Amino acid sequence: MKLLLPQPFPLLRRNLCYVDWVLLAVSALLAILSTYYDAFDRQIQAQLAGFHGVFFLLSLITPMEQSLDARRKYVFSCMAVFVIAAAFNFRFDLLMYWTIAKSCLLLPLKEVAAATFLLGVGYLAGLTWSLPGRIERTLAMITEQGATGYFAPSKLMFYHFTFYLGASSFAIVVGYLLIAERKSRLQAEALTQEVEQLAATLERNRIARDIHDSLGHSLTALQIQLEVAQKLREHDPNQALQALDLAKLLSGECLQDVRRSLQTLHRSPFDLQQALVTLVAQVKQHQSFQVRLDMQLPSLPLQTSHQLYCIVQEGLTNIQKHADATLVEVRAQFSDREVVLELMDDGKGFDLSQPHTGFGLRGMQERVQLLGGQIELHTAPSQGTVIHITIPR
Repeated sequence: MKLLLPQPFPLLRRNLCYVDWVLLAVSALLAILSTYYDAFDRQIQAQLAGFHGVFFLLSLITPMEQSLDARRKYVFSCMAVFVIAAAFNFRFDLLMYWTIAKSCLLLPLKEVAAATFLLGVGYLAGLTWSLPGRIERTLAMITEQGATGYFAPSKLMFYHFTFYLGASSFAIVVGYLLIAERKSRLQAEALTQEVEQLAATLERNRIARDIHDSLGHSLTALQIQLEVAQKLREHDPNQALQALDLAKLLSGECLQDVRRSLQTLHRSPFDLQQALVTLVAQVKQHQSFQVRLDMQLPSLPLQTSHQLYCIVQEGLTNIQKHADATLVEVRAQFSDREVVLELMDDGKGFDLSQPHTGFGLRGMQERVQLLGGQIELHTAPSQGTVIHITIPR
């Protein structure tokens, strides 16, 4: 199944904008506190303010939701501003390397590498263009210290080249680490939604099984008695009245089944063996076949007990509706590793190779699967049916 990842671009763009503004504020503060611009005249102030203003405007239009061409234009516009700033002897290292990292969110990896390379070439070219003035300013500040050898043009350019190479590589790695983390988070959110949907589906199936198993047995018997009363109302009114009295009793049992299911789900003490004895006693009252019960069950978890009860109940309902049996046996045994449950009848059986429609057997199979067990069905026409269920302890 392919996950459809949500894309919260507005939130991401807003967070990127906040980072841009913080770095802009830091850059402006560093420019104010820097002793490199010793003259710091009005022209330099205007140029610095202009560059910071351009970066502020660029931070407002990060094209997260636009086309790839629009994102390319945005990235290369930002990088062009850095090149122009370098030519004017201004360096915005924090903003530049952050822009490289941010481009990982906007462009494919190959294009990020290409843009980083072009930015490096342009940036070093701009620094080379402004190198004479920068050396002159720097030497003027340190003449008294006699450290002019360090500021040879070749050494300065090699320093800038190696620093840019290392810093830009680090920025790209950080950018893609952020992408990987974001994708993992979005996948986790998508998986959470899928699990919630699956849980809702399983819960609907469970409710359907509970309704089918808890009410199906009593409603089937109720329907039979009402059909008897309908057929005999003209020929034998007394028997019809008896069938109606029995139908009324069965309707009360339907309500008891609902209460029992709710108690099973919400009440911790649930005696499976006693519940099965009560179920078999109810079956004996309204059916012509005999039921033999041989139960040897340990104390089981509530969920396991409830599922086994519903399995037996559904098995008896199926026998009542389809088997035409005279004898039914319900056996349960256990060992250290497993619980074994068997339902056997001497009814007419059926052909396993033929397709069968109905919710009963499928519901039993689903309940056994929920318990991590196995179910085996042995039957043939005129040879009865054996349902063998094994549940791990």
